[in-house]
Amino acid sequence: MQIWSTTMMRRRRAQRFAENARAWYENCRTISGICVDALYDQDAARIDTHAVFGKIDDLLRFGLREQTPSVRRILRQGNPGLARRFGEASENVIRLRNQTLRFVLNCQGPGSFSANGSATGVAQQIYYYRALDEVGFAARQLTGEVDRELQSIWDEVHGLVIQAERLPAT
Repeated sequence: MQIWSTTMMRRRRAQRFAENARAWYENCRTISGICVDALYDQDAARIDTHAVFGKIDDLLRFGLREQTPSVRRILRQGNPGLARRFGEASENVIRLRNQTLRFVLNCQGPGSFSANGSATGVAQQIYYYRALDEVGFAARQLTGEVDRELQSIWDEVHGLVIQAERLPAT
């Protein structure tokens, strides 16, 4: 009975790892994609920050906050270097979110005109290019770094996910 119980616990743990690792990767890619869209939108001042960043924050709050520690804990046991990179990638996704929000807010200028469209086209352009210079270009560079690192980590983690999913049920 003890062996069966241990095997079942191991199987459940492996399943949770696989589910959380897949969800982590998908959530990080989704967040990065949303940020890329905002960072390359020349009309970024008109982005509905509550809707866009509310979605990102939900993914962070209900996804990464739960997924990152559980996956990282298992990775740490077998590959501490990968676990460290995994944690850093999660932190960089949050940094990317913050820089993107800063970019969008800077595009709006000193007053929020995104809701009522009160700024002129020239003022919008000035704020946009100023925001690009202050944070946008660095945030765009970070998107590339985040995407490359996510793919690199996923290439390694995916093999572990497949192994976890192949564990026998009994």
